[in-house]
Amino acid sequence: MRENEEKEKLIPITVRFSPDGYAALSELSEKYNLSKGEIARIAIDDRLISYLGKVAFADPEDGAEIRKETAKISTEMERIRLELNRIGVNYNQEVRLKNIQAKSGGVPVAEDGEDGGRHHVVSGNEMESLMLRFEKSAAKIANAFSLIAAI
Repeated sequence: MRENEEKEKLIPITVRFSPDGYAALSELSEKYNLSKGEIARIAIDDRLISYLGKVAFADPEDGAEIRKETAKISTEMERIRLELNRIGVNYNQEVRLKNIQAKSGGVPVAEDGEDGGRHHVVSGNEMESLMLRFEKSAAKIANAFSLIAAI
C-alpha cells in the first residue's frame, strides 16, 4: 500500500533528453532494473551517486593538461624501464663471465658487450638514483589519477 501512496504523490512531467542522455538513462535503467523515471528521480534527488559510485568529469582544458602530464610521465617511466632492462642484461652478462672465470680456474675473462664496449657494473648510487626517479614518476602518476578522481 505504501507504493500506491507514493505513486499518488508523484506529479507527472515531460522531459526531453539528447540521444546520448537518453542512451545513458536507458543503460542505467537496464543495469539497475529500475524505470527511467526512477533513475531520473534518483538523479534529481542527488542519490544517483550511491548507485554509480564516484564518477568524475573533467572539462576539456583539464583533460588536455592531464593527457599532457600523463604522456610526460609515461615517457619517463619508459626510460626507466629501458634503463632497468639494460642493468638486468649487464648483470646477467657479469654473472655469466664470473661463471666462465670460475670454470676456467680463476683466470680473468674479458668479453666485449654487444655494442663492442666493456660491461658496466651499476653502483649502489646509480641504482638508488634510478629508483628515486622511478618513485618520483610513480608519485606523479598517482597524483594525476587522484586529481581525475577528485574532479
